[in-house]
Amino acid sequence: MKSFLSLLLLFINFVGFAQNPPKMKRTEIIVNNQDSTVKAIIRLKNVNIKPKNNFVYYWYNSDKIEKNAGGYYGKLLDGKYFVFDKDKNLMTQGFFKKGLKKGEWKTWNKKGGLSLIENMKNGMKDGKEIAIDKTGKIITTTNYKKGLKQGKCTIVSPDSTIIKKFIKDKEIIKEPEIKSVKVADEKPSKEKKEKVKKEKPENDKNNSKVKEKNKENSKENKIKEEKTKSNNSDKKPFWKKKDKEQKNISNNNTNSDTKIDH
Repeated sequence: MKSFLSLLLLFINFVGFAQNPPKMKRTEIIVNNQDSTVKAIIRLKNVNIKPKNNFVYYWYNSDKIEKNAGGYYGKLLDGKYFVFDKDKNLMTQGFFKKGLKKGEWKTWNKKGGLSLIENMKNGMKDGKEIAIDKTGKIITTTNYKKGLKQGKCTIVSPDSTIIKKFIKDKEIIKEPEIKSVKVADEKPSKEKKEKVKKEKPENDKNNSKVKEKNKENSKENKIKEEKTKSNNSDKKPFWKKKDKEQKNISNNNTNSDTKIDH
């Protein structure tokens, strides 16, 4: 009797479950486009979702995926998201939460190489964005916050690496700082000290030679001055010479006169 009742209860529960299956909140969709195929998850009921004007919402309706800023019409995307090309190669992979992009998003090129990595929050870029070239090298690394560039942005090329800084999507350009160098504060190196030591005795020798030459020159100049003075003393003015000659003539005349008287 007890076994019969337990079987009856199980049967009643099974019938009730079959008549009222649990309601599905999400389901998978497939959208075929000309160049690609999209697989995504959508919400069957959009409950307690009030759109915000600065958010971009992705939604599904009439076998199409659309997007709008600040609103939607249809079923919001909510879950994993994949895009394949004609050859069924994976091109894009990401995740949606209530119609908004969330978490890490990846993009591949036609050859299957990773070309872009993005981080999303509330449908906006938030975190690092990394761009990669065909050879697999990172060419740019950019930081974002709430959809705006914030912080460092590194651009790598074969010849150089450029680093830029941003605040709320505006680039900060700093003027080059000119630093004054104090020569007096610089300490002489060992090589300079040795050079100075070597140069000192040579300079002393040169100075002593110069002093000796100056002494010799001064002696020669003194001798020359004395000679010029003696020569000047021997030389008499021309009028004094004439006076002497006249005196000599007068003396001779007087002597002749005295001889005649005798």
